[in-house]
Amino acid sequence: MVSSRTTAGAGSLLVKAISESWAKLQCELGLNVLPGMPSLPIKIAVGLSGGRDSVALLHALCKVVGASQIVAIVLDHNLQARSHEWREQSEQWCRDLGVAVTGQRLSVQLQGNGLEAAARSARYSALKQIAVQNGALVLALGHHQDDQAETVLLQLVRGTGLGGAAAMPEYQKRDALWWWRPMLAVPRKQIDAYVQLHQLPFINDPSNNDADYRRNALRHQVLPALEAAFAQTKKSLAQFAEHAARTNEEIQSIAREDLIQCTDPSAKDGNSSAFVATNGPVLLAEKIRNLSETRQRWALRYWLSVAGFTPPETTQLKEIMAQLLHSKSELSPEIRLQGLALRRYRERLFVVKLLVAPTPEQITQKIRFERVEGDAWGLALSAIEAGNWQVKARTGGERIKLAMDRPSRSLKQHFQALGTPVWEREHATLLYLNEHLAWVQGLGFDARFALQSGPRVVPIIG
Repeated sequence: MVSSRTTAGAGSLLVKAISESWAKLQCELGLNVLPGMPSLPIKIAVGLSGGRDSVALLHALCKVVGASQIVAIVLDHNLQARSHEWREQSEQWCRDLGVAVTGQRLSVQLQGNGLEAAARSARYSALKQIAVQNGALVLALGHHQDDQAETVLLQLVRGTGLGGAAAMPEYQKRDALWWWRPMLAVPRKQIDAYVQLHQLPFINDPSNNDADYRRNALRHQVLPALEAAFAQTKKSLAQFAEHAARTNEEIQSIAREDLIQCTDPSAKDGNSSAFVATNGPVLLAEKIRNLSETRQRWALRYWLSVAGFTPPETTQLKEIMAQLLHSKSELSPEIRLQGLALRRYRERLFVVKLLVAPTPEQITQKIRFERVEGDAWGLALSAIEAGNWQVKARTGGERIKLAMDRPSRSLKQHFQALGTPVWEREHATLLYLNEHLAWVQGLGFDARFALQSGPRVVPIIG
């Protein structure tokens, strides 16, 4: 039986841990944390499931920052018969506590990774959206040391690298929101003691005991066995996550610098045409190859993360390196990954998002013409107003004369001379005037059908 003195001591430790974590986060936010010095109040959203962890977090956080700075977010996953009742109980407790509360009923769509992953994805998406809508800068979550230990084990058995072994960060900024886990260094037993001390109401979700869920199996079967043999298992795993996070930060720093050195300075991110876009920097393959194999992997992983990919598996990364860096130079390899394409063209590496190319009819509906002045090239306004123009798709063999003192050349030759990647050429818009090719997106006007004086216009797509 736990004594009241022990319980009270554990209760104060929880508040202290949250206070210390809040002080660190305020430093990251650039706020004044010196005693006696005023600082601006920050709105903090708290993800409240109604379980003991989130209940303890909300109650203790009220002691640290005050209830007026907090908004609780209660989500109903609609996966349990009593979920609606639990949501109402949690909302009423928040009102009794003097905390603003908002909630939402989720629609969990089953994904390939199973119900557990689908529920987590829906939960995090809703938490982020509701927190921002309520003006919160920080979203506090109730993960603790035991959760961190479970996460490390889950990642290790999946064959993760250092990034995955780092598990959950104490705080991390994603877009405009800081995700904060102030109890990450707190063992579950301290949270239990805090809940007991303050007689806090909480909900026991029966799904937490279902061993069919991988995390529950670790919690109820694997970790107890490890702790029976090694008493400091959870603490050691959490410490390992910290070590992995620090090491990974150093690796990321090196990878970031390597990526800068390997970036093509002449290339820019963004749309290359109406329906082809590059994500992230364009890399010079030869500079990547000049790195050690280990740093090649680090740089490519960092490049993919900048482009918005989730970390690739080791086998995927090996295939990416083999195709993009070590296949024959005359090839233009393409690797489809997570809805994007990795491409190589003329020793440059691209992350390409290929959208569905519009038909000539769709382009015709969107195209507009703007008047030009000065000595700029343009198409005769009278011909455009008379409707003597037409948009066509490439069929191959088209030719264009870009200057009167130069011969006409095929579009392929012009694009090659400009270094335009194949996937951009394929979708270039071609505009015909009186059945003659007069303008090509990405190349310009045919000098035989364009004017430099008089009323004239240029085509604009979009």
